Amino acid sequence: MSKRAFRIAILALITIIMFCFTNSNDKTSASQIERTLKPINKTVSDNGITFTIGDVVKDGYERIGLEYHIKSEKNLKFDVTKDRIVDPGISINGKRINAVFRVLNAEKIGKNQYRGVIEILPEEELPNHYDVKFNLDAVLNQLGQWSINFSL
Repeated sequence: MSKRAFRIAILALITIIMFCFTNSNDKTSASQIERTLKPINKTVSDNGITFTIGDVVKDGYERIGLEYHIKSEKNLKFDVTKDRIVDPGISINGKRINAVFRVLNAEKIGKNQYRGVIEILPEEELPNHYDVKFNLDAVLNQLGQWSINFSL
């Protein structure tokens, strides 16, 4: 599958998943979800592992979906049945928030290359516009520091 076709498929999947989880009283429509798509395309590396956030989908004030890519300089064990992203931290406008994180569609796409989607479900309602700091202490069972800042 081409990179463009994969991105379209992932974004469609994120939109569908977020729409399916939307409460029937919520006024968010599929077209509104699609309009919140924002390309981030930021990369950070540590300990031979490069972590990239591609596109982000913001679902109103309730959810964030992050498309991510991982590239490693060495061959690391990859088990599709276990989370590859361990305990991410997220701060909104400088304040760390409590949230549920789900890794969706994680897959190996090539030699030492992986991709997937992280769904973030904050415990509190999100503001309309905000600055995000996304931080990881472990990727593919490797310790390190991966931190990416972006605005939504």
